[in-house]
Amino acid sequence: MYPPGYFYVYRRNRGAFCWRFELYLMDILYFWDIIWRRKWLLIGTAAIAVVLTFFLIGLQPPVFKSNAVLSTGITGGKRIELSKQDVFVQKYEIESAFSNLIANMKSRTSLRLLAYRLLQHDLYESKIGGTPFREIPSDAEITSDNAGILRLMQQIQLRTDTLIVDMPLDPEDEATFKELTKAYEYDFESLDEHLHINRLGETDYVTIEFESENPELCVFAVNSFTEEFMDYHLQSVSRDEYEAVRFYENLALEKENRVKLVSSDLSNFRRDNNIVNMDEQSRSVVALLKDLEYERGLAKQGIPAHQKNIARLSGDLDQLIENESQRERASSIVKNRFSEIQGQIKDLRSEQPAGSAGLAPIYVNQLEFKRSYRDTLIDELANVLITSPSEEDAATIQNLLEKRVDEQILLTIKEESIEVIDEKIKELRAQTDSLVSAEERIDFLESQKEIAVEEYLYVLGKLNEAKVVAQSALNPLAIFEHAQIPEEPEPSKRLVYSAFSGVATAGFGVFILFFLTLLDKSFHSPAQFERLTGTPLLGALNLLPGKKRDLNTIFSESEEPDLLIFRESLRKIRHEIEVSGARRFLVTSTRPNVGKTSVLLSLAYTLAKKDKNVLLLDTNFKDNDLSDYANMDPEFNPLLPANNDAGDLITSQEIPSSKGRVDIIGNRPSLDSPSEILAGKGFTNWLEDLEQQYHYVLMEGPALNNYSDTRELVDYVDRVIVVFEASADMNRPDEESLRYLESLDQQYMGAILNKVNSRHLEN
Repeated sequence: MYPPGYFYVYRRNRGAFCWRFELYLMDILYFWDIIWRRKWLLIGTAAIAVVLTFFLIGLQPPVFKSNAVLSTGITGGKRIELSKQDVFVQKYEIESAFSNLIANMKSRTSLRLLAYRLLQHDLYESKIGGTPFREIPSDAEITSDNAGILRLMQQIQLRTDTLIVDMPLDPEDEATFKELTKAYEYDFESLDEHLHINRLGETDYVTIEFESENPELCVFAVNSFTEEFMDYHLQSVSRDEYEAVRFYENLALEKENRVKLVSSDLSNFRRDNNIVNMDEQSRSVVALLKDLEYERGLAKQGIPAHQKNIARLSGDLDQLIENESQRERASSIVKNRFSEIQGQIKDLRSEQPAGSAGLAPIYVNQLEFKRSYRDTLIDELANVLITSPSEEDAATIQNLLEKRVDEQILLTIKEESIEVIDEKIKELRAQTDSLVSAEERIDFLESQKEIAVEEYLYVLGKLNEAKVVAQSALNPLAIFEHAQIPEEPEPSKRLVYSAFSGVATAGFGVFILFFLTLLDKSFHSPAQFERLTGTPLLGALNLLPGKKRDLNTIFSESEEPDLLIFRESLRKIRHEIEVSGARRFLVTSTRPNVGKTSVLLSLAYTLAKKDKNVLLLDTNFKDNDLSDYANMDPEFNPLLPANNDAGDLITSQEIPSSKGRVDIIGNRPSLDSPSEILAGKGFTNWLEDLEQQYHYVLMEGPALNNYSDTRELVDYVDRVIVVFEASADMNRPDEESLRYLESLDQQYMGAILNKVNSRHLEN
């Protein structure tokens, strides 16, 4: 048993699922039955198609084919070097080369060459009284006169001789050309349809094939096209090769100018920045810095000693010279004279040439300082300081003065030397920074020069290759096999095409049946019904062909196949009713005229065959077929009025060979609903009393889609059974009615599918 609400969800979503899962939902046996029942229609249409195809192919003129084979030189030529490339690249380039060649051969320009040759042949043969391949049809519209045709032939001759096919014709000549090619069927569309060009397997060869009704036309067209295209291709190849040479020459000149420009920029930068050899200059500056640092260190090491000696000598002089004024005067003289010495040293520094390194000029002139200033300074100091008549003291003071002056001169020179060295070190470090920046610029320019040189050499190599190819350019195409006149026409394959036509027609017919079945939303078999509605099926009753039959005939001992199937189907439904344990049943339908009255009577009859007493209540006040069957008096009030006895309303029907009976209580038609008709009549109590006399009470309700009667009668019964008619489809009212029945849960027992074709039940 399916879970509650399952079928409602399925039906609600069925619109989205049906196209995807319709094949799964379709009963394959049912579809096979459709095909089998229409087999003669399928066979007949297929036979007609076979005969018609066989006849039409026989009316077609014979077709001749002629072909030539060209070697292309693609796989073994100069354009693809098989030994140097990857195998996948080789395959791609080879296939691309063949595709380009075939596209070129089938281009309008190439086929125009063939049209020129064919027109020349047929017009010339017609002019001299020969046999052209084709004649101009009498109904062809040729507006040009003979002079226009002659002028066109001259233009065609000019173009075939010079192979300048792309030279346009005059508008009048172009119009004449189109008219003639259309009349002779030598236009582009016709030639493209009958000319076939393909690569021969994986070889280096290309086949050119032409088919027509004239064998001589075939061989002429193939050979003429081969010759014309080879000449045209040779001219195109030569033109392409020389264009490649010119292209690479211009490109090489451009790359050469680029190399010159970058080299010029590099040379100018070196010259402007006094850079000859960057590495050598860098090493020279570093070495000079080391030397200067060393000299600076030596100069600093001597200064403390000089200062100490000066202090000691000054102390000794102070002890010998007690006069304070003499000492101050001597100090002033020393200060003035050494100011002059410092000035002289600075003059020497300014006289050094730009870029000179070291302190050699200062040290070279050290003796000159001593000779120029030492003696004079000593004499001045001696005149000031030596006032004692003692010769010994004078000699001592003279000696101390000389040493004091010498030390002061040396100290002054070394201090000035340190300043010179510091200035030189600063200049060299600035020069080092400029060298680093210049080196980066030089590296960039040199890399640009290398790239430019590489590009120039590459283009130069390509230029040399193009020159070699241009000088040795030969047509890579060669005729491997000329076209020959075909001796026999091509097989018509009438039998093959006829058989294929028959199979295709039959297959198409099957497809149409399948498509129509797919679109058919009706249910014809129990399996289809359950799958398309999702409602549980109690059983299916087959349609009994022929005239209307009474129940005694149906339940007779007849072995008619349809009657046997009908009786067995009823017995299956009877079993479901018996095992349900219920006694009051309401039999209804979603639509009218589905045969529920017949189903109700048949169920009652088959229950009575098992010695059961069955009461049929006609509660279908809108269509009381059951009352009509029982020949009820229409004057009777509906369903046991208070002043009537039940016995007066009952029509009994005895069941042969059975102790059971079927009683029927009818009604008269009414527009009122059951709740309105039965109000205040104790209908429920009456049904309970009837259960004491009958094993089963079966009631009939009107169509659910049209009336609310069934919904009102549900409260009086234990189970509800709905009857559907085979070959009907499901619409929205049916789905709404099924949703209501499923909402009854256990009270809803299931459905009976009526009027099913017997073969669907057999399947």
